Amino acid sequence: MLFFSSSSLLFKRLIRLVFISFLWILLALTSVGAVANETVNIGLLAPRGDLIARQKWQPTFDWLSQRIDGVTFKLHPLTLVNMAEAVERRKVDFIITNPGQAVQLGRQFELSWIATLTKPNMGTHGVGSVLVVKQASKYKTFSDLYQQPIAAVSEQAFGGYLTLYFSLLEQGLDPDRFFADTHFLGYPVDDSLYLLQDDDVAAAVVPVCLLETMIHDDLLAPEGYRVIGANAANNGPCQVTTNLYPNWSIAKTAHGSPVLAKQIGQALLALPPSHFAIQAVGASGWTTPVSHLSVDRLYETLDLHPLMQPFWKQALLWLKVHRDWAFVALAMVFLMGMYHCWLQIRFKRSQVDLTRTLTELAEKQSQLEHAQRIAIVGELGSSIAHEINQPLSAIRNFTESARLRLKKNASPDKIFSVLDQVFVQLDRTDEIIQRLRKLIKQPNIDYQRCDLKLLIADCCGLMAHGLKQHSIHWRFESDASDCVIAVDRVGLQQVVVNLLGNAIDACCDYQKDAQEGSQSDSKNHAYTGQISIRLIQQPETVQICITDNGTGLKLDGYPKPFLTTKPEGLGLGLVICRDIVERHGGTLRIRDTVPHGCAVMLELPNRDAATLQYSNKK
Repeated sequence: MLFFSSSSLLFKRLIRLVFISFLWILLALTSVGAVANETVNIGLLAPRGDLIARQKWQPTFDWLSQRIDGVTFKLHPLTLVNMAEAVERRKVDFIITNPGQAVQLGRQFELSWIATLTKPNMGTHGVGSVLVVKQASKYKTFSDLYQQPIAAVSEQAFGGYLTLYFSLLEQGLDPDRFFADTHFLGYPVDDSLYLLQDDDVAAAVVPVCLLETMIHDDLLAPEGYRVIGANAANNGPCQVTTNLYPNWSIAKTAHGSPVLAKQIGQALLALPPSHFAIQAVGASGWTTPVSHLSVDRLYETLDLHPLMQPFWKQALLWLKVHRDWAFVALAMVFLMGMYHCWLQIRFKRSQVDLTRTLTELAEKQSQLEHAQRIAIVGELGSSIAHEINQPLSAIRNFTESARLRLKKNASPDKIFSVLDQVFVQLDRTDEIIQRLRKLIKQPNIDYQRCDLKLLIADCCGLMAHGLKQHSIHWRFESDASDCVIAVDRVGLQQVVVNLLGNAIDACCDYQKDAQEGSQSDSKNHAYTGQISIRLIQQPETVQICITDNGTGLKLDGYPKPFLTTKPEGLGLGLVICRDIVERHGGTLRIRDTVPHGCAVMLELPNRDAATLQYSNKK
């Protein structure tokens, strides 16, 4: 009975031991299965599309799967933008990319570079740009492609547009203005060459060896294309336009395993050059990571380096370091701003005062011109009375004649003929009055086209009585049938009347002096006053010259205010005349003549009314 109990206890302990052993074996198998099923995500830049990327790189990771137990590598072909997003969000453990993105990502995220690809006859530097044109095209050099359209993948594509952009800068060209248009097509990069094949662009920017690869794969016609600025890449099979930069590299992200990274590096360095995985990517093997210094310098030159801070950040950093100087500079800027505001206020006030003063001066000048016209009318009073008296006397005579004929029962025809003469004299009287009203009224300055011959004739009509009264001979000459220009009619009429009045006064003074024996020719008293008015028309100007043989003004150049030889004059007549002429854009010159007399030259530009109005507003 005791033996049976001992055997039963031993059997239970044995069953328990077997159960525990089974659990350990099951746990060990589970752990081994977990290691064998570990998946490692590989981010792969795919410039030619997903399918070609997998065909090129899958043999490499099949080799790694054979050399590293318990790991399954999963490829993720990505674009430039998607690659950066995947690294930032830790979706991939390792990445394979070109040197441009290697610098961009490596300066922003924690990447550990494992190995760099090498190419036949190129070594570690095999990334660059090729500018391709059609063999039958006329483009031979860079200059031939000026203002021509091209195709590229992206503005940021390293080994494409970006490296060509830098190469053009090194040659002293402006890439932003050199090409007429750049079509950025995105991935796959083959589309750029297809667009060139269809003659939609003049040239295509593609990576090194892409042209040769597509020709080898029968995707493009052999001998159908040519490379601009071609030189063999280190005597290799591919042509290149730009400098060469480091090859593609593989790196571990912050999410990857350091132990696995070491195993991957050892496996890639051990990959023989003759292996299919190396031939599939067109390489000669793998080597230790190379420096990206040349890529860093390219990005710094183009102001695209990820470590380059914006100007405003650099300014904030400077302000933190030089805080005292910053406060001084800020205070100076504030004081200068306040001083500038004070100057603006002073300038605004001065401008308002100046505008008001100019307005008042213009009003005073207008009033002064009007006063002078009134004075002229006063001086012409006897002449105007004489002119009006003549038609009134004629009207009286014709009226008396009509009255006598009515008493004699004359025929209506004879009476109507007398009345017609009355109407003629009435029109003449009205013409004299209208001429006087135009001279005396104060009009707005209005430039209109006017026949100067008729204007001068009207002025001579106003002065006719004075000329006749003092036995002054006058003549008016013109070398043109008509002379029509844009003038201020009333203002110019005032000028001509004033100048004619001065000429009459000068002749009268000289005649008086001759009669008193103060002049050399007073012995024979043969002096006769003469006034000549000449109108000269030229292509761009019109000249009115008024010459007399009077005493002369003894004045050269411009007339001066309050300088006069008349006992009752103020010396403002010629000054006002000068202002009116200059308002027309003309000139007024006065000079003495030999042996005695004065010549006044009035020169006006031959311009239209709109131009004169605009120039006077300015």
